[in-house]
Amino acid sequence: MKYVNAPRSVSIQDIAKNRFIFAPSRYSSFSSEEERFESLNNLIQLRNDRVKIKNDSLYTYIEIGDIDVNTGIVAGREVYGVFVPQSTPLKIHQGDLLISTVRTYRKGIGIVTSKKENLVGSPALLVISGVKNEISKEYLLAFLRSDFFVEQILAFQKRGMYPRLDRDNINDVSIALPKDQVVMQYVSQLQCSLINREDRIRSKNSLIFKQIHDELFERQQEKEFLYEMPRFNNIKGDNRLDAGYYSYEYKQKQFFLKNYQLGSDSIKDWGFDIERGQNLQESNIGKSIYSPHAKTGFYTLIRPTNISEYGTVSKFEYLGNSNKLSTLQPGDIVFSAEGTIGKCILFANPKENWVTNIHGIVLRKKDHNIVDSAYVACVLRFQRDWGVFDHLSVGGQGGSMAMQYWDDILIPNFPAEKREKIAKSYFNEIPLKVEEDCDIKNFSIRDNQYLEEAGIVQLDESAKLIEHKLAEVIHQIIQGSAVSVSFSFLNT
Repeated sequence: MKYVNAPRSVSIQDIAKNRFIFAPSRYSSFSSEEERFESLNNLIQLRNDRVKIKNDSLYTYIEIGDIDVNTGIVAGREVYGVFVPQSTPLKIHQGDLLISTVRTYRKGIGIVTSKKENLVGSPALLVISGVKNEISKEYLLAFLRSDFFVEQILAFQKRGMYPRLDRDNINDVSIALPKDQVVMQYVSQLQCSLINREDRIRSKNSLIFKQIHDELFERQQEKEFLYEMPRFNNIKGDNRLDAGYYSYEYKQKQFFLKNYQLGSDSIKDWGFDIERGQNLQESNIGKSIYSPHAKTGFYTLIRPTNISEYGTVSKFEYLGNSNKLSTLQPGDIVFSAEGTIGKCILFANPKENWVTNIHGIVLRKKDHNIVDSAYVACVLRFQRDWGVFDHLSVGGQGGSMAMQYWDDILIPNFPAEKREKIAKSYFNEIPLKVEEDCDIKNFSIRDNQYLEEAGIVQLDESAKLIEHKLAEVIHQIIQGSAVSVSFSFLNT
């Protein structure tokens, strides 16, 4: 590990304190006598208030799985009290920091941005309601989601037990504090900008789905849906026996798509070629080297399982192989065809060595029209959310979408101005220019303007730049190195 390691020697007193257990993990910890490191316990205020649940009241219930481990955004589900698992869950407010006390090392750490009333949470959460004056919640969140924090949690591992953080060991976690208050504000602003991007990605995604839904249902032809049980000739012609394909729900959804006033067409009619992603098996391309970090000459691998609900990539991997592999082109859509069916992402400007694997289907726009590709990607994600692919896919473990089923996937022919509006919420390539000497206040104003206009793709790209910068700055603070306060790294 980078920050936490087993000691070279231990005292007899330490061994006795650990019941004469000699496992290195018992003695691994981060320790520093420098004043710029402070115990987490001395920086936070915890809340353990409970709510008496009323069965007929509506609550937003937050479990540990509702914390996005990739972004730190907290979701939650709206349920009536009768469906809340605990009779007295934790009371949660907007702005609270939540830490999963179960497998904390997985980065189940986030901030509550929801403004909803009646927020409640699982007792398996640690709720930080406030911080001491010398830091901000955003600064603390940046450190809690860093490798520095995760390594300290991993040092808590005892034998086969999962390392976790709870009220008993928060005193054993250190947070680094910079000497310069401007650096504190810089980290806080970077983290705030990151949170704002993730929030805006979700709100723009919801807006896209609403725009598609409203246009589709407000412009239906004057026909009524009539469900009929399948006949033998239907089954013979469709060459399918699975019940979902003939269900009321699926046939009704297909009716709405076909009954749209301007009609709907197949992916091929929209000018796309359909092909499988690169087969990465050793029998096909020989031996490969995989890495979580970018390396010179390696391919950037986008696995369909790493595509998010919002048409972004949650994690990149890197593949070293001596062969010429099938790479992505401008305007390509990668569609997850196995397990997480329907997740998809547009690649408007892929680098020359970007590939996906055989579990993804590549929809390649022949004329590379980015607006059409962005629109189609949005409609596909809408149909996933709508449940269309649940009926089309076959098999277990999330199912599979075979190549021959693509004639059943219809894209409505919305007017050009409507398509462009929807596409713009997903892909709107506007520049973010920041001078080298731009201060924190001016950057905040400029960044808020950018958040309004940029598409989901651009928000995600800049979010990844901020994540990288945060990791770099946090490491500098831990090492006691000088930090250059600049936002010019976001220039695009």
